[in-house]
This record gives sequence, structure tokens and C-alpha cells, in this order.
Amino acid sequence: MTDLKKLEVWFITGSQHLYGEETLKQVAIHSHQIAASLNSSEVIPVSVIFKPTVKSPEEIYAVCAFPRPRREPAPRVATASSATALKTTHRRPPTRMPGRA
Repeated sequence: MTDLKKLEVWFITGSQHLYGEETLKQVAIHSHQIAASLNSSEVIPVSVIFKPTVKSPEEIYAVCAFPRPRREPAPRVATASSATALKTTHRRPPTRMPGRA
């Protein structure tokens, strides 16, 4: 049987500079705690790896653009905006309410 703990899931938190340094420090602390808790869970069969809080498109790219050995698939990145995009693209067309044009 394959040892799934050899596989990694990255825990990346996104935020914005506008919240200030103190808030961003707290976000990083909380994210690290969440990732550590998930990683130690017996229910999650893969390794959960904490990554720094990202606050810009450049930081997101820097975290995700890493050298990979051949044949290893590129990581799938789920963000709030990509999840929203998935929801909106797979939604049924809105139904018209009776009496409205």
C-alpha cells in the first residue's frame, strides 16, 4: 500500500496588506497552528505543510513556483477566487421570477 504521508498538501493563507502588520502576524500564527493540527490528525492521510501568508499575486506565484522532479504533477491551487469561479461556472442559469422581464 502506498504511504500517503509522502504526499504533501500545502496550507497557504491569503490576506491583504491593508490589515496591518499586527493582524498579519496573528494570521500567520493561526495559520501555522491550523496546519500543524491538520498535519497531526490521524484522519488526514497526507502531510499538511504550512506555507507563509501571501498578500499579493507575486507572493502567490513565488510560493507556488518551485522546482519539481520530473513526472511529479504540478500542484493544484485552490483559492477563494478560484473556488468562487468554479461555483459560478457550474451554476444553473438563473430562473426568471414570475411577473418580471
